[in-house]
Amino acid sequence: MCLFVALVLPSYARIRDLEQVFESRLVAFENDSLREQLPPEDLVVRESRKSCDCGTELGAGFDEPERPTLEKDLRRLRRKGWSQAKIEKWLANKSRASSARSRAVQGHAERNGLSAEIWVRRIRVALEGNSTRRLGLVLHDYEQAVSSESVSLVGKKRVRLDELSVECLLGMERDRLYEFVS
Repeated sequence: MCLFVALVLPSYARIRDLEQVFESRLVAFENDSLREQLPPEDLVVRESRKSCDCGTELGAGFDEPERPTLEKDLRRLRRKGWSQAKIEKWLANKSRASSARSRAVQGHAERNGLSAEIWVRRIRVALEGNSTRRLGLVLHDYEQAVSSESVSLVGKKRVRLDELSVECLLGMERDRLYEFVS
């Protein structure tokens, strides 16, 4: 399974200018099911320099409701007969591992142009310049080939440039079109 970020642009968007903003060539994103859910005049593209967007911080802060909670884990450990000392050691190890994972993901994201800060800068430059007045992003975890996967958008969220923030991008939901406008 791989995550891909599709960029949705109006037909008037200046692709060459956007390629400079993204520091990458933008290529057509071939997925008919996604394409059919968008206005026919919109372009769907992605960056060419990456095989996928796994490791991006986009959507990394979105809480999925079915994730197990810490309380649930603690109840399970107590039912297993773990002592309080053993539980505290487990919590400390879990915290260290989570911090290390967060640092590794952030480092990977920054090295590969996937950090939320970089995306905020890209979107701002694109919308504040003459490149485009609208830029959309769709995150989807593909389990099959990009061209054959069925993508069902769950809706669209319009975000004004003055509302754009790192927190906004971290909270992006999969399969929702986020449309950033100037």
